[in-house]
Amino acid sequence: MKETDLNKHIQFYPFKGLGSVEFSFGEDEIINALGQPDEIDKDIISDSESVISLSYYDFGIDLFIENLDDTNILSIHSDDIIVDGKNLAYMEKDQMLKLLSTFHEKNNWEFMHEKFIDEETDEEIHYFDTIGLTIWYIEDDISDICVQHPDDM
Repeated sequence: MKETDLNKHIQFYPFKGLGSVEFSFGEDEIINALGQPDEIDKDIISDSESVISLSYYDFGIDLFIENLDDTNILSIHSDDIIVDGKNLAYMEKDQMLKLLSTFHEKNNWEFMHEKFIDEETDEEIHYFDTIGLTIWYIEDDISDICVQHPDDM
């Protein structure tokens, strides 16, 4: 896959979605936007709670639709993400923090950043609540990136 094809799927639009997938999408709309996933898993947790996961290996994207009491919450996990024209996966932590701070400022959003260490996995987790972005690091390497609508965090 050409890099430009991949880039259109990993461009982050805060409050809206990632690439052509909007946070309001359900399973059918995601499949219409991205095509048939490489893998679909459906887990029924209870009568009122279920999770559907759609994996797209070529894009490096996993989408999770949590249905709780007839309310869908979509979270998107990706190997790469483009914010303001820059791919966060190829940036040092301090560069990433500076870019996100500037991105918030440029859009007149409050820069809310929290950092935690997960003691079980030893991962460093960065939350950017205003825009619905979470980034996990193992040492200096990104291990996961998640985006979702900030109201769903």
